Amino acid sequence: EVSTLEERIQAIEGKISEVEKQIEECDANITIATSEQMRGYWIEKGKQLREKETELLKQKTELLKRLPTPGALQVAGTALSAQGQFFVQTAFKLKLKGEASDVGAHLFNSSGKEVRFPGDERNSFGNLLFIRDCYPPLLRRMLDSPRSSQARPASYFLTGTPGIGKTAFGLYFVCVLLAKQRSVLYQRAK
Repeated sequence: EVSTLEERIQAIEGKISEVEKQIEECDANITIATSEQMRGYWIEKGKQLREKETELLKQKTELLKRLPTPGALQVAGTALSAQGQFFVQTAFKLKLKGEASDVGAHLFNSSGKEVRFPGDERNSFGNLLFIRDCYPPLLRRMLDSPRSSQARPASYFLTGTPGIGKTAFGLYFVCVLLAKQRSVLYQRAK
């Protein structure tokens, strides 16, 4: 849903840009109008365009309100549970940076309560996330990758044999993004 919202916001921004150009044309035509009738036409046209711009800005604002807030975690298809909220709080407190200093075991608990990881219904990690030494350089490469012309980050598909650490890396990635106060939409494959 986030990418759909971003696309809709981008489309509205394009419309706003067009309306702004039309307003500039109206303002220019007002100054060069040769008759009061033409001047009145351009004034009315400018007024209508400004109203349209105001309406588009309202639509954009409403869509922006629906985007996840920075530093927020949204688990696809579900409301964030109390366990999910604990995870976000703990991930933020750990302040993992995506650097070599992150390597090692990190205990996830909040005021003595065990924190489960998003999408880990079987609690296969317990409350310990082990960051392997290969994770920070891989993460850094992904975060530093060039963006496409639409300012979207590059896409990656992580594969590997069972037990190699794909899910742990994904959780590490989420923790680093949350610590950087970035919004995250987490969806685990079924």
